Amino acid sequence: RLVSQVRYAVPLSAEPLAPQLLLERLEQVAQALSFFDFDAAQQAVSSAVANVDNPRALYEAGYELIEIGLDQFAVAPLAQALVLHPSLDILWELCTALARSWCFREAADLLASHPEVLEGSSLFSALYAHYAAMTGDFEAVAAILPRLESDEQSAPLVAAAYHRYGRYETLAEVGHPIENDLRDWELVLHGMVVLHVSTDGAEVMNGRYGALWESSETYGSILAVLVALLTSQGKEIKAVAYTPERDSEILAKTLTSHLGLPAPKSITDSAPTAGTLVVAYRWPGSAPEALATWCDAPDVVLYGHVLDWIHDYEFAPDVAGYEAQFVWSPWDEQLRLKPGADGVADGANEVEDIPPDSRPAGDIAADLAAKINLDDATRSELADIQFLLDALQQSDANYGLLTGEHQQFHAGGPVSSNRFP
Repeated sequence: RLVSQVRYAVPLSAEPLAPQLLLERLEQVAQALSFFDFDAAQQAVSSAVANVDNPRALYEAGYELIEIGLDQFAVAPLAQALVLHPSLDILWELCTALARSWCFREAADLLASHPEVLEGSSLFSALYAHYAAMTGDFEAVAAILPRLESDEQSAPLVAAAYHRYGRYETLAEVGHPIENDLRDWELVLHGMVVLHVSTDGAEVMNGRYGALWESSETYGSILAVLVALLTSQGKEIKAVAYTPERDSEILAKTLTSHLGLPAPKSITDSAPTAGTLVVAYRWPGSAPEALATWCDAPDVVLYGHVLDWIHDYEFAPDVAGYEAQFVWSPWDEQLRLKPGADGVADGANEVEDIPPDSRPAGDIAADLAAKINLDDATRSELADIQFLLDALQQSDANYGLLTGEHQQFHAGGPVSSNRFP
């Protein structure tokens, strides 16, 4: 709540705040931190309050705030520190704070305002290419590609820049990506296929969900697209493994019941084997280290049914069912309108709770497996996905489902929901 208040009160920007406003904001942050166990950050911010003209104190406050995940609060002190004492360290941390606050455009513009840094540093040039790509500015990416030099520090960003631009160029030949098309941009930026994109709710979401009560019908239709897509791409699934949570176990058993495969195993109780579909109901599940082992295995497909798009992840799944901040599964507690006297629910009826389904995972999965079928809407989404993958098939820049390699997932992107609070 505090983050949201400050974010709306003071737009995040690389431009420094007026001194009095900066002081007020730092005092508010220091006071808020005093209620939590963030001693180092609280001390650093308090020191910045007492030394608001000291770039070192401001830098340390920003650094400590980034360390505890309060990137939005780090922007203002770092922006002021950069004005008082320009340095690469401060510039790096300010870019980090902006990017982790989804302000990729501001971060790119900040680096563009320091051409001497871009000329002299392969790392900052690669970082600029990353920020430009995350805003959809592939003209800027193309302009800087010839200047990128890969070294030990910059190699991952340089590789990502070339692969992203390759996918962008390939899809541009068939008229994609479209401005706010989430599926297009996830393929370009992360090499990840999104099976279902939202057409409901606030227009600014553009394909994503804020919160969703998933019905058994929606669940079944998304899994139907998954199965059809894997078949169309020649991915023979011989086994299913799951991240060790009940939700993921239900998901895995739904698929094995539908496909007639042996009972699935947890990724913590089995070794990576070719031909396995690894599933997590909420990506990446509760065992990221075990999942990373499967990520490196050949001929394994990674599926995240729900991907919370406001967080960065070490790697993107090959396929995501949809992107949502919050989700209630078909077996979670649900809400519905009480039927009226005629048995029909309408707007005048009261809302009632449907308790969660506490049956064994296999029993729930057996019922849900019967819901896996393609309807007209999901056939349309499948056709759209296949069209894009067909276009990418010959590209050397592919990742994910087409190659089995994975890139880091960065929250946000060019669609307008990048700024959705």
